Amino acid sequence: MTIAKMRSLSFLPICLFLLLVVTLVTTYTIAVLRGDVEVFFPYISDTGGKPPESCIFGQFVNVACVLLLATLYVRFKEVDTIAGLPSTQINGLNKVSAVLGVAATLGMSVVANFQDTNVFVVHRIGAYTLFVCMTLYSMLHTMITYLLCPEYSKPLVGMVRLLLSLLMFFTMATCFTTSSVASAEWMNHHNPNDTEFFWKPTDGGYDFHIASTMCEWALAVSFALFCLTFVSEFRHISLGINMFLHTESFSAVGLGNDIQPNERTRLFV
Repeated sequence: MTIAKMRSLSFLPICLFLLLVVTLVTTYTIAVLRGDVEVFFPYISDTGGKPPESCIFGQFVNVACVLLLATLYVRFKEVDTIAGLPSTQINGLNKVSAVLGVAATLGMSVVANFQDTNVFVVHRIGAYTLFVCMTLYSMLHTMITYLLCPEYSKPLVGMVRLLLSLLMFFTMATCFTTSSVASAEWMNHHNPNDTEFFWKPTDGGYDFHIASTMCEWALAVSFALFCLTFVSEFRHISLGINMFLHTESFSAVGLGNDIQPNERTRLFV
């Protein structure tokens, strides 16, 4: 038997936050330098819509999905293993939030791998899934945080999460609304085949477009900061893995522990 143990899992939300920041900054910088997007608040997806920045965006976000899923799983197990909780309320919220977290991760993966320049409808579905599910996830875990106070959570952490979840809800609602208005105004003043990558102040719906993109950036940063708040709890969580070898010889795998390999033992079953 081999026992592997990590004494602190705080590196998960930290790495997730840093990777998201690096991804946003890198793809934005490349897209602007290449002239693929406007300098002033383009959509995040637009900064990763064309190669080579789309390749970097897709790869980095895929890695972020793995880190996000690991972070959400650790948070789920943390709440699930705390003893003496009102199980009906907190455990129910924890399970629902876990489903929302997985859905948000799936939406993030879709956003990364289906660029809006190629598969717009699928990309939009992934973005809506990501934004809605991660906002609901943050709100549920804010409720859980307050239910765990003061024994297993700090009131300050709960306050920070409440502010971030409210900011996420406000920016998400504003982003969806202003984006719809901006697109409608754009279609009234442009040919349907014109690209929406480059907006000018004279374009119809420009102010709504800028409001939408600013809210999208604020929403993404807010969620990254929300995940970063898990550091305070993850510092006190360790992960242990027990490994058992169920055979005395690798050549006997699948034969059972009571069977000894000999000259007629099959190497492949």
